[in-house]
Amino acid sequence: MASPEKFTVYLRVPAWADAKTRISINGKKVEGDVVAGKFFELSRTWKTGDRVEYEIGMSLSLQAVDPENPQIVAVRRGPLALFGVGNLPASFSRAQLLAASAASASSENWLVQGDAGKITFKPFGAVGDEPYRLYHTVKS
Repeated sequence: MASPEKFTVYLRVPAWADAKTRISINGKKVEGDVVAGKFFELSRTWKTGDRVEYEIGMSLSLQAVDPENPQIVAVRRGPLALFGVGNLPASFSRAQLLAASAASASSENWLVQGDAGKITFKPFGAVGDEPYRLYHTVKS
């Protein structure tokens, strides 16, 4: 910009964003509450070189296939559905699915500790030539 200018930038905060969502300008955390499903307003005098950093927290959640079948669920991380791959058990507990952990810091795979061992969950684009399932029955 030729000279500093005052204007507002609105960042959409998705409904699935969690409490780990962070917004900073030039390395300093911004003031205000980041609310899932709302826009966050950044109103200031901007100058050349200003930098906005926006990290959207994505927690694990379970999405029922429909209201009549709450025991049949997909595992989601933020907006992404995760598919169980390989030899899958007939059911999981809700606690097992929600306790999934990242396979590694650089991997998009998640691991669920099933009754018979660890089960890998992946986004659809990462599923290869292997059996997979999106919806899983949860036991009570």
